[in-house]
Amino acid sequence: MNNFGRISIAALAVLAASTSFAQSSTALNGFTINAGGFYTFDRSLRNATSDFGWMLGLEYKLPSNFMGNGGSAGFVPSIAVTYGQQGSGNRYSFFAAELVGRTTPTATSGMPLYFGGAIGAYFNEGRNAGNSEKVTRIGGRIFVGSQVSSQARVEAGFRFSGSVQGTNTNGAFIQVGFNF
Repeated sequence: MNNFGRISIAALAVLAASTSFAQSSTALNGFTINAGGFYTFDRSLRNATSDFGWMLGLEYKLPSNFMGNGGSAGFVPSIAVTYGQQGSGNRYSFFAAELVGRTTPTATSGMPLYFGGAIGAYFNEGRNAGNSEKVTRIGGRIFVGSQVSSQARVEAGFRFSGSVQGTNTNGAFIQVGFNF
């Protein structure tokens, strides 16, 4: 199964699971700034650029009845744009525009955990030894997070963004989000 198939199944699973979860506040109201880092799994990409990359994004919480889900309890949709870069001279960079969904199980204790998924367009660019390639791919994320305060959250998961210059760009990420 290709990455698009895996991402589609993960996104559908998150959407389907959201109907069986109770109301929660897994996403902050209004706008959120996200900042974090990522680690690509492909060793050749890390060798050509650097071991870790950084990312910065902006997210906006959508109305709970977005996509006609009738305000399904526990499902919080949002849209997000993110820019990330790994390396400087030789580098991999991406710009992502995604539809994001988060949901929280009813049984939580302490800092409530939530689960999420995202699907969207990834505009990838690879630069290596003077060669450059720009490609657009369907990509996404699956993640787990926690609302650590009324103004902040932390998330970690996997990002699926295809390949550029024949190199796989998929990897793990961690990010913090701050509401404003």
